[in-house]
Amino acid sequence: MAVTNEEIIAACEQIARSGLDTTQQTVRELTGGSYSTIGPILKKWKEQRQNDDRVRDIPVPDVIGDASAVMTGKLWEAALEHATAGHEAMRKALLAAEVAAAVERDESTAIIAELEGDLEATRSNLKTALERLDRLEAEREGNFRRVADAQVIAEHASTEAATLRMIIDARDTADRKMPSSGVSLEKPSKPKCQRSNALPGSV
Repeated sequence: MAVTNEEIIAACEQIARSGLDTTQQTVRELTGGSYSTIGPILKKWKEQRQNDDRVRDIPVPDVIGDASAVMTGKLWEAALEHATAGHEAMRKALLAAEVAAAVERDESTAIIAELEGDLEATRSNLKTALERLDRLEAEREGNFRRVADAQVIAEHASTEAATLRMIIDARDTADRKMPSSGVSLEKPSKPKCQRSNALPGSV
């Protein structure tokens, strides 16, 4: 990957702070890249550094130095105030966020407690419903057994009734087929009055 200008300049600054000579070789050891890329950037960096040293060595009158010091102090004070204001705004924002988070946490805790109560009530209702279902199932099984027993009893009664009916029918048939003893059980009929052919007064 190609080395960037910023990486080359950062390597130059690092080498200068360490007290070593800033050369293409020392820069290349840190960044890699080609000499054709490092050379022009290193040259500009050295020229800028020499220019800064030259300006720094120019004697400054006391008046200008004092004014510069005052201006620098004011700039630094303004920077501190700006930073302090920024920190205060950030502190207030963080405090507001913390308060909002606490309120949200309390609301969430209340909601969770309510949901847990609803869940416990639902579990209790479900347990009651299951117990009732078990009782109804037991009653249904008992009813089925009673119905089955009643059906068995009814079938036995029907069988016994049919058997008894067959016995009665057989006896009736046997009675009808039994031979008569010759004795008439009918009442004798009264003799009819015969009409006499005799004339009245004849013996």
